[in-house]
Amino acid sequence: MSQPRLLFVCLGNACRSQMAEAFVRHRAAEAVVAASAGVWPLGKIPQKTVKVMREKGISLEGHKSKGLDALDVGAFDLVLNMSGVRLDKLPVTVRTWTVQDPYGDNIKLYRQVRDEIEKKVSELLDEMLVSAENGMQPK
Repeated sequence: MSQPRLLFVCLGNACRSQMAEAFVRHRAAEAVVAASAGVWPLGKIPQKTVKVMREKGISLEGHKSKGLDALDVGAFDLVLNMSGVRLDKLPVTVRTWTVQDPYGDNIKLYRQVRDEIEKKVSELLDEMLVSAENGMQPK
């Protein structure tokens, strides 16, 4: 069976989706393919995003802010949408995660959002492990 492919989407691909992608790559790179994109890509990753992930021992080196049009969205098994924008026209299963956007706010909020995303990613990976044991993809 091929590796499940996850796409994390937020508004600017600068904070939330970058964090989620990095957590998956850090914890399950050998088992899951993870990518991220933004509805309206910012074109950069804020230093606060880099800082709070570094606090968890995760580097964002090599990560770039990009839009959905930079990826073949149909090649993914599941899209995790944190953008707040409806993505119901995508050719793939979309699951909504409600996570506050920390962009432009204080470092405390970045840390809270990071920790919330870390928890959601852990739960998703646990769910995927159970699904894999049962021969199914997560929906």
